[in-house]
Formats: sequence, C-alpha cells, structure tokens
Amino acid sequence: MDYQSKTYKEVYFWAYANLAMAHIALKESAVEYHPRHYGLRKKIYNDLSNSQIRIRSLFDDEKAKIMQSNICSYCGCNESIAIDHLLPRDRGGSDSGDNLIPACKSCNSSKSSKDMLSWVRARGKKPSILLYRRYLKLAISYCNDHNLMEKAVSSSISIPFDIEALYESEIPLLGLKLESCSDERAENQQLLGIPMRIANWNLERANNKRQLVRALEQIKLIDAAIIGLTELTPSVECPDYEYSLLSIPFESEPSDISAGIFSKWPIVEPIDTYDSRLAVCARIRTSLGDILVYVCIIPYAMSAVRGGKFGNQGYKPWQMHREHVDMLNKDWRKIQRENSDAPLIALGDFNQVRDDMPGGYGPQDCRDKLTTVLENNALDCLTDINFAELGYLSPDPKTGKIRRNIDHICVPKALVDELKKIEVGAWDHFNEKMQKMSDHNGTYVDLFID
Repeated sequence: MDYQSKTYKEVYFWAYANLAMAHIALKESAVEYHPRHYGLRKKIYNDLSNSQIRIRSLFDDEKAKIMQSNICSYCGCNESIAIDHLLPRDRGGSDSGDNLIPACKSCNSSKSSKDMLSWVRARGKKPSILLYRRYLKLAISYCNDHNLMEKAVSSSISIPFDIEALYESEIPLLGLKLESCSDERAENQQLLGIPMRIANWNLERANNKRQLVRALEQIKLIDAAIIGLTELTPSVECPDYEYSLLSIPFESEPSDISAGIFSKWPIVEPIDTYDSRLAVCARIRTSLGDILVYVCIIPYAMSAVRGGKFGNQGYKPWQMHREHVDMLNKDWRKIQRENSDAPLIALGDFNQVRDDMPGGYGPQDCRDKLTTVLENNALDCLTDINFAELGYLSPDPKTGKIRRNIDHICVPKALVDELKKIEVGAWDHFNEKMQKMSDHNGTYVDLFID
C-alpha cells in the first residue's frame, strides 16, 4: 500500500484487516496464505470502511492482558515484570489501563520512548497478534479522538504512532504467535491446558450447510479443550477433537442428536444418564485430573404439547421442562455419588435465561426450580450473567436486539474455590461478517489451574 496517497482511515483499516487475515490463517495452522484469506481481508477492509462492521473495544484485549499479567508482552519471559506504556509517555501516551501492559525490565528499558512497531522490527522480530491488535486499536482511537481519520497521511499533521512501521503487505506467518508467551510456555500451556477452556453451543439442528460451515469455523476459533454441542446431527465433525461422545437419536428423528461431547483430552469412560436421547456424560482425563462432563438439553416450553420428537402427550407449556429439571436433580446426584472422585461439570441448552434482568425466556418458577437443583448438587452456574452488559454479545444485525443467554455452564462450587482464577465469556450467534451461525450464542469458561 502506498501510504502517502492514503488517509489515516485507509491505512489503519487496511492494517487491521491484514492482521485479521493473519489471525484467521494462524488459527487454521496455515503455513501460507490462500486466495480465500485474501478475499476475507478485502471483505473485512471494505466492511470496516463502509461501517458495516466495527472494531471491537479493548474489552477482550483487557481480558487477555489480565490472563497474561505475569509475562512480558514483548518477549514472553516471566522474570522482573514491570509495567510499560505501549504508547510511551514521551509520545503522549496516557497512564490509562488501555495503554499499560506487562513487560520485563530488559524490554522496557530497550524500548524506552520508541514506537513499539519500529522497535520490534528493528530487532528483526514481529509483535504477537494480541499486542499488534492493541497497538492498532490505540492508534485508531487516537485518530478518532483528534478527527484525523479522513486526513491524508501526507499532510503535515504529526501523530505519535510511526505509520511507516506498519507492515506494508501481508504479515509473514512464520514464527507468528497469538500471544507473547515464550515457546516453552506455549508448549506447557498446550500440554497442561492453562487455562483449560470448556465451551457450550447449540447448533440449531445443524441442517443449514452454510450456517454449519460458519459454526465449525467459529468452534475452531474458540479453541476449547472440551466443547459441549447441542442440537447437532451425525454429520457434524470437529477434526480438532480426537474424542467424542454423542447422545442416541430419537427414533422419530434419526438425524436429531440432542447432545454431544467433543474433547481434546481422552474420554476414558461413558457414563449412563437418565435419558440417553437428551443427555450424555463422560469421564475425561485432563490437566485437572479426571472430570465428569455432562451435556444436555432441558426440553423447551412446547415439548410434548404439539408433536415433534416427544409427540403430543397432552402436556401444558413448560410442564415437561419442569419434569426434566427434577430428573436432572436425581441424575446429577446419582452420578456424583457413584463418581465421588471426580467433579461434575454440567452444561447445555437449559432453555431458560438466568441473568438478573426481568422477563426473558422461561417462567420464574422454572428458574427457581433449577436454582434449587443446582444448590442441591453444589453446582455454581457461571453463565447466569448479563453478557450484553459486559460487552460480550452484540445486537443482531437484522433485529437490532441482543440475545439473552440460555446455554449454561455449571461448575462445582468446591472446584471454583480451588482454582486460581475463572474467566467466563460468550460469543455471538453471528460471525464478524454478520452472517448467522446459529440461533443461539455460545458460552465458555476458562479454568486457570496454576
């Protein structure tokens, strides 16, 4: 790109799209870019320029920074960690949290008041994707605050970021990392699962092939150690997961799989559930030791009311939901009693909102009933929060409304107390290109074990 003939908006949006392309290729373990990657870059750049998509706030970046607060953002070492200004104070950088990152004393001293990109490139290295993304967000924020986005780069205006240091074409994939951890730490993370991510998502029966392709791409990006999927089909394949266990399909709907467990850790034993068509459970050997993962669907409001896989049994709305909550109570107690050496983590489509907002899907008595069942089984529902208020979920591009989460993850209270830290998150039911992936958002928890 010829920077001198462009505006700051064009330059920074191109750099951001370039970084997004590199991120996608890295997640796919690509060794070189393919035509599809270049097409995605062009699409992202055009959508940013036309305001079809927006650059997310630094909220996710702040979460990532907290997770890596004990390592240098530049070299990945964990010794003599101090605080560095990404945009140096000598260049006008603030003392706000967005501009403060952990750095070892050696890198802090070497970088000093230099522009981060200029300094990194002068050392023959490249920044991690997360560090580069934060840098670009700060630069774009600065240009927006000073009304510079439409100004020409060739103008006499001075900015504190070295625009000449931006990558001019594609970011080389060789040696590129998502975060700044050292090779040894990255290997340990992979082996030990630190943090270990457990995710949960309803795939809306997975019948729409285009939606399913997008959903599988999202699952790859989420990169959970274990993911529970509901409303899937036998055709759903997750090649990154060596181990899997699926519920038995309904005779009336043989392509309807209610629940499945997909794990990168070994599934050492399947465990019987109260209804093998609706719930699946497995003992999994992980870095936490053995854990029990239970994935289920609690029947929705009209189950057994108007046909479908349960038939028309003359039930009233929510009647079957209430019955199955009681069955879960007995099932969870039985499984925990017979497997007392391993903690039970329960997740799935619970068909009820559990945040503190009024209204929403599911009668209050159903929520209260499940709350009692969770308490009886010493389980803590970590996803009963307002994800929209926390910035995890965005308005639907068609309706303008934000989903309220009904897909939950519950962890034993004793395990919550033992772990060093737990992070909870969610992702939208549509992708960055505003294309639908499901009619449910997804959720995850990150369990930190050291």
